[in-house]
Amino acid sequence: MSDSSETAEDGASKIEYDSNGVSLDGKTFVKYLGGKDAKEFAVPSGVTAIGMAAFCDCSSLRSVVLPGGVTRIEYNAFRGCSALESVVLSNELDTIDEWAFGDCPSLKSVFLPNGVRKIERGVFYNCAALESAALPSGLRTIGEQAFGRCVSLKQIFIPESVGKIAKDAFEGCRALTLRGYEGTCAEEYARKRRLCFEPLD
Repeated sequence: MSDSSETAEDGASKIEYDSNGVSLDGKTFVKYLGGKDAKEFAVPSGVTAIGMAAFCDCSSLRSVVLPGGVTRIEYNAFRGCSALESVVLSNELDTIDEWAFGDCPSLKSVFLPNGVRKIERGVFYNCAALESAALPSGLRTIGEQAFGRCVSLKQIFIPESVGKIAKDAFEGCRALTLRGYEGTCAEEYARKRRLCFEPLD
């Protein structure tokens, strides 16, 4: 098995990875090395993090499955995957860094596991086909442009636990209805941003 090296975006360090694109300690998926015609991919078991830009600009992949045990998806990990329609996330996931799925125009739905407490800036920005996003009950913060330009997103349930929604979190989602409970951050946000709000019993 041959090894290669990858330089981090800040140029400060190098990450050695094997022929499967996995770091030599087996913990981080560093780089997708599959063929240009591959439609599906399962990240190897034992991996706990999807590295920075690991799948960035992969134009053929339609489906990716993450193994149980993945707790972190790093910056730009799937950004620009133009054909990506679905990602099966690990139930143990708790951190999704900025722009992780930004500019994935074919992504149709996402189910975020209960460990996720914050949706960082631009995580689903410009996911134009996104129709469904299930947010976890313990979510606290929805960051800047988190769902910006998700023009197909018609409604989304905001859990009571959410205490902060950035003013441009849903920028460009013109037909969006927020669903939630009266007296919550969701209702206040909808009023201030002039979005439809559907109260739940």
